[in-house]
Amino acid sequence: MNEIELFQLGIREYKKSHKILKLNEELLLHLHGSIKQILRHVDKYNIHLENRDKLNTKIERSVDYLDEIENEAAKSELGIFDDDNSSTENQHEENNRRHHRTNI
Repeated sequence: MNEIELFQLGIREYKKSHKILKLNEELLLHLHGSIKQILRHVDKYNIHLENRDKLNTKIERSVDYLDEIENEAAKSELGIFDDDNSSTENQHEENNRRHHRTNI
């Protein structure tokens, strides 16, 4: 395998990893929203929930971690890792994440 083939293999593997990251991000956002909805019901009906603070902290930390990963990926100056529909789709995903975080 020559250098070009290795480079192409690296790009393909990066793109697979990026897709998995995006899927995990979507799942996390859905989980985040569901847990926040449950916590609203817990408050509304005065239900005791053990480890509520830990749960809330973990969800917030995981969203912060995804933001860090997203910011690191955005720093890529090469542009070779970007998907064809990256600009509009990335902006939509960022707006989605902000919406979920602000509607707690």
